[in-house]
Amino acid sequence: SWGGVKIGPMVAILAEAALMEVGLLWGTRRAGYVLAGLLAFAWNTVHPFIMLPLLLGQSLTEAYAKLVRDGTQALGISLISGALVLLILFLIRVAVGSVAGWTAWELGRAVGRRRAATHQTSEG
Repeated sequence: SWGGVKIGPMVAILAEAALMEVGLLWGTRRAGYVLAGLLAFAWNTVHPFIMLPLLLGQSLTEAYAKLVRDGTQALGISLISGALVLLILFLIRVAVGSVAGWTAWELGRAVGRRRAATHQTSEG
């Protein structure tokens, strides 16, 4: 970390923001928001494979082993298959990201309706 700035989380936040923008290129309709959330959450599976080797000098194999170990603990399961653990984590993240995107779309619409209603009553 330089001057108290943690580079790993900063890269993750920037990458998630960029991926959300890519998702919104699909459009500002519900599908674009769902895609944006999905991509941002999916990044959490990819991030360690990039940052652990770059920042900590770990090999991809060590990064994979750490993710599988942490994943089995988070899921509360015994190690079946490393690839299966990562797939389960990826699918959970994709599902949560999709729901987050859907929720963002719905909240945005609700705010828009409320603002429109407030605007109409203040004019009327």
